[in-house]
Amino acid sequence: MLPKNIKENNFKRQRIRIKDFNYTGYYAYFVTICTFDKQRYFVDGDLINNIINYMKEESEYIGFKIYAYCFMPDHLHLILISDEGASLVKCIKSFKQKTEFYFKKKYGKQLWQKSYFDHVIRRN
Repeated sequence: MLPKNIKENNFKRQRIRIKDFNYTGYYAYFVTICTFDKQRYFVDGDLINNIINYMKEESEYIGFKIYAYCFMPDHLHLILISDEGASLVKCIKSFKQKTEFYFKKKYGKQLWQKSYFDHVIRRN
């Protein structure tokens, strides 16, 4: 018999976002976005440069400054700082949609896993 929190062949999904926090306003965030099935796509310099261009364009358009980024073979780390009124959810959603469209058109594959991980960076 399986534990109550596990359905057969399916694990119960955990809440990734902070409950009752709307991710809008002046905050700093540490974000991790993983590739689909942990594929090692970020070993290609041209792909990384194209992703960086999309990232800069979307973050500026939505109201974020990129403080730092780090591409690992199968995921991306970002430190983003938002302007007042800018939404992290909107920024990441738009960035992932545009890069997914580009990647699928060029390579015929899915780029990103569903969702992303974030941490609100505290001032102290």
